[in-house]
Amino acid sequence: MKKVILPFILALCFVACTDDGAYRLIYNNDGTDLLANRWFGCRPLTLDDINSAVDLVAQTGATTYMICTGADYAYYRSKFSRPFCSNFDGTFPADADSSAQMYFRNFQNIEAEGTDIIESSLRRAKEDGMEIFVTYRMNDLHFCDPETTSTVWASDFWRAHPEYWLGEGDAKRGWNARGALDFAFPEVRQHKYDMIAEQLEKYSFIDGYELDFMRFIVYFHRDKGPENAPLMTDLVRRVKAKADSVSAKTGHRIMLSARVPQVWESCVVNGLEVDKWVKEGLVDFITLGPHWLGDPAIDAGRFRKDSGIGKHTPIYATIDDGTFRPREFHSHGMYRGEASFALSHGAQGIYLFNYFFAEYVNAGYKAETEKPGNIVSRVRTPELARELGSLKTLEGRNKSICYYSGNNEYGLKYLTPMPLNCEPGKPASMTLPIADKMRLRRPAQGFLIFRSGGDDFKVSFNGTNLDPLHESYALLFDRMIELDGDVAHCFAVPAELLKTGENSLEIECSQAPQKITRLELILDYGDEAGCH
Repeated sequence: MKKVILPFILALCFVACTDDGAYRLIYNNDGTDLLANRWFGCRPLTLDDINSAVDLVAQTGATTYMICTGADYAYYRSKFSRPFCSNFDGTFPADADSSAQMYFRNFQNIEAEGTDIIESSLRRAKEDGMEIFVTYRMNDLHFCDPETTSTVWASDFWRAHPEYWLGEGDAKRGWNARGALDFAFPEVRQHKYDMIAEQLEKYSFIDGYELDFMRFIVYFHRDKGPENAPLMTDLVRRVKAKADSVSAKTGHRIMLSARVPQVWESCVVNGLEVDKWVKEGLVDFITLGPHWLGDPAIDAGRFRKDSGIGKHTPIYATIDDGTFRPREFHSHGMYRGEASFALSHGAQGIYLFNYFFAEYVNAGYKAETEKPGNIVSRVRTPELARELGSLKTLEGRNKSICYYSGNNEYGLKYLTPMPLNCEPGKPASMTLPIADKMRLRRPAQGFLIFRSGGDDFKVSFNGTNLDPLHESYALLFDRMIELDGDVAHCFAVPAELLKTGENSLEIECSQAPQKITRLELILDYGDEAGCH
């Protein structure tokens, strides 16, 4: 039988997380969830609600609390932007939609207390023992649709300067890309610097400031990133100088960090000279992240090698709240699987993005399964987050090791062996990593689930053929979501076949060529090991 070995085989490099002082479990709050008070039923926001929300985050064991400032539509009174969802003169938006009115009314509630959601949540987080950061979205496109320039959702600078938009030539790069600000214009970079400098002055008590380049990862016209990279590096230098200036005034050092694409090639093509930032001492640490659709296989070790960034600069991995296409929210098992992969591939900690607690609070502070007949929960809980920070706490917990074909929006690259292309007589091959120490404890059983056409498949795992299972197992693990004509194929993986490190997988179809775009290896340690 002829075997097809895929030209791309995922490099696996299991790296133990060491206690070198670089460890962080970072929690990112996007601000709008807090401003809407979604965790507490969208009732009128109070300082007590903000304190309760931050206290919930503290229960996760997070070392670091970050809050977004609203990008170019600020969650505070700015000299360079009116408050988020205010009328064009900064007053209540009486003619706007109910959502905008709700946001601004809550803004006014906290303003009447003499503060804002940024300051109040950061101070509470510090009281709760967390390191505190402001995070700034460098080119947020949430409200940059050129068809909606007249609404209160759009920022003043963006509305006033359509000549700085990337325009129709870049529209196909991703959602709202045509409305992205072009950082080749010095006026754009100056506006961004003004916002950042204002925030460094206003919140000078913070421990650090993050430049979030993943919201959104589009800064220059297509193919113009490398030639414009020095412009972005100069902006980072100016921000670093400002942070150092504020630190000198207060006697309290403000760190600078950056969140960038998880694959080095994507940094290069988008004009982000992260290696130079590190070499010049501009950033204290780096977080790797995807855009919106999570990457279950972030390899910080590979990024460090490709970029040449030395071991003294900490690198962390983002876990967003959803993966796969069509997109679905992470289950508990998916969260654990992604964290396990990242931590065993060089990440020195985990960065939680969009890890909201509204469903948890509304469920009575419980992690209940969402659908009858399955054992899966997608309710984000503090207890789950506490497990995600280290391989030790993930050991022996139910988890799902996932792969899919990635998300190429804005030209991002994913390190993935997907899709797998199978032909009769030509099995496709890949490897699946397991970080759990099988010598300490083996799962009760394993399951392999993938999506493809209705063909029959022959599957071998570490050289042993697997027995197919009824599709009801896909329902049990809630894997029947939006199949869109595909079939969920399920196979039993005996526990004795599982091994720490790389596990070989071969899949062969019997009738016609098939493409597999998503696949999961589920490690089932039993009911006491948490929801899947």
